Amino acid sequence: MSITGFNNRVARVDLSSGKVEYEKLNKDDVRKYVGARGLGVKYVLDNGPEVEPFSPDNLLCFMTGPLSGTEV
Repeated sequence: MSITGFNNRVARVDLSSGKVEYEKLNKDDVRKYVGARGLGVKYVLDNGPEVEPFSPDNLLCFMTGPLSGTEV
């Protein structure tokens, strides 16, 4: 099954070092956490609730949904 609307990957950008890493989206996560809001919440919760608000370890997520860039 092809997943459309996504680029099938996540870019992780370390703003402190400028390092960029790409990782493939997990197909099970895409099905379980439908859309950008669900995936965004999953990534934030996986980062850990104990991260301080202004810590460099905290996440800033920009997520696009599966219908982004389509004619729907």
